[in-house]
Amino acid sequence: EALQQLETMNKMLKETKNSQRSSLNKLSILNRNIQERKKLIESINLEISKLDNEVNRLSRERKTLENRLTTLKNDYARMIQEAHINRSVYSKIMFVLSAETFDQSYRRMRYLQEYAGFRKTQVAQIQKTTEELNKKTQELNQTKNSKVEVAKNKESEAKKLTEDQKKENLVLSDLK
Repeated sequence: EALQQLETMNKMLKETKNSQRSSLNKLSILNRNIQERKKLIESINLEISKLDNEVNRLSRERKTLENRLTTLKNDYARMIQEAHINRSVYSKIMFVLSAETFDQSYRRMRYLQEYAGFRKTQVAQIQKTTEELNKKTQELNQTKNSKVEVAKNKESEAKKLTEDQKKENLVLSDLK
């Protein structure tokens, strides 16, 4: 009976050692898991920081484009108002014909042509700037959405880290 008790105790001792080794392995794996998750969270923080910088840069560029567009529109509006005042064909013809010399008349005609060309160029610039502004706005929104997704990912990883730390504490308390 005493021998059987000793054999049972030896078996329990071996099982305890195996259990202890598996618990130590489990603890080691949990520690590595926690370290890797911390590295992942650090890289996510770095990515969020880069996205913040990108959002700020895009916001500044967008603001610059908005200011440029406002200036172009104001200049164009002023130009249209001036053209409206001098809009009659008669006044244009009189402007050209009232020149003292033929050379001056030619220059006045070229001026009117260049002025009309400049107005067309202004319209093209306004359209181009509007397109750039829309593109930057879209890019900014995409970057903000990416940032939100990365923040959600960080939150998820932080929860997993907390769970791993709880598991580690349980294994430690079991080992103690």
